[in-house]
Amino acid sequence: MDVSNRLGAQLHLCAQYLSPKTVSTTFGGNMRRLIFATFMCTISSIAVAGDDQKLEELTTAFINASYASLSAAYFCRDGIGVDSYLKVRKAVEAGLVNITGNADVARKIMDEWEKKMARDPLYKNPKVTVDKCSDLLMERYHKLDAAFDAIANRQNTH
Repeated sequence: MDVSNRLGAQLHLCAQYLSPKTVSTTFGGNMRRLIFATFMCTISSIAVAGDDQKLEELTTAFINASYASLSAAYFCRDGIGVDSYLKVRKAVEAGLVNITGNADVARKIMDEWEKKMARDPLYKNPKVTVDKCSDLLMERYHKLDAAFDAIANRQNTH
């Protein structure tokens, strides 16, 4: 069975495992754990025995980098402009789609993250300079890019 068929079969099993009822009882509605489970479930068919710890580390790094990039752009959206924010959002979502292979899951993750940020007072009227935002966004972009490359390289070698 080739990689795309294995991933398709794995996603089907994951969809059953990650049903709304299972998610609410198993993960208690915790979005980070849900996202982690989704990634682990999606890319676990590529893992080799004994390599689960590395997969977990790469997945955690990617989730954290994705959230950090989106949150920095959200925080800085007034300074960098809505168009720039939307470009970052689109890039993060594309990375999620690329890794999970599921656009619906990626959209749900993005929507949940944005809802969380919209409710957080930290993101309301931040006092931050455009230069500081540029530095922050560049730093977050490099971490996201490195995390994505690490997972992509792992997928290509297994």
